[in-house]
Amino acid sequence: MKHCSQFKVAILLMVVICAGCAALKVVPPSSPNTAAIAIQIDDICLPLLPCSNQTLTFARLDNSNKLTSAELYSTSVMSNDRYYLLNAKPGTYVAVAASYERTQFFRTFKENILFPKAMIAKTQVQVKAGRLAVAGNFEFGVEGRMGMAPSAADFLKSADSQQAHYAKTIDPAMKSRSGASSMKFYRATLGKAHADEKTKRRLIGDAINDIGAKGWKGHIDRSMQ
Repeated sequence: MKHCSQFKVAILLMVVICAGCAALKVVPPSSPNTAAIAIQIDDICLPLLPCSNQTLTFARLDNSNKLTSAELYSTSVMSNDRYYLLNAKPGTYVAVAASYERTQFFRTFKENILFPKAMIAKTQVQVKAGRLAVAGNFEFGVEGRMGMAPSAADFLKSADSQQAHYAKTIDPAMKSRSGASSMKFYRATLGKAHADEKTKRRLIGDAINDIGAKGWKGHIDRSMQ
């Protein structure tokens, strides 16, 4: 029995470790003028609770540069808390939400963490044609995630205007979802934010290893000029 328990613990640890090492789904640039965004957001999933299909949602802002937009894009590549939005159109982007799936008691939940206005503003990045834009490295807390997830109505009562807008844009049916729904919404709180030159240079170096060999080396090189 002792050996069996040790085996189960070993399997669990392997699952947890691999949860942060998702296979890269890197597509090459669709044209020389397409662009990409790199951002690091640490520990989206709960410690020791495996999750899968981690993504970030970016919003492309209009010329008014207001933080509210209906033009959303999801990242397709994740490696060790680094997320990449590939083949992005030039423009101004902000990160607005993190999402993932987890299975509990044979049921799969889609959990969405909506970033507060203060965090969204700090992730804003200008995306230029033929380049990799680097937003920085961010941390956040999540209100109430260790307990029962709030219903959509309770989430909206406490959400700021950006959180409410992007939750409803990500899931147009969210207002009708009860607390028993498998689609969950949480409010993030801003933690540490690092968008200094040293952090961005580090992320550029990581991007060379993560996506450079798949056709993005030229974009990365131009971002250093």
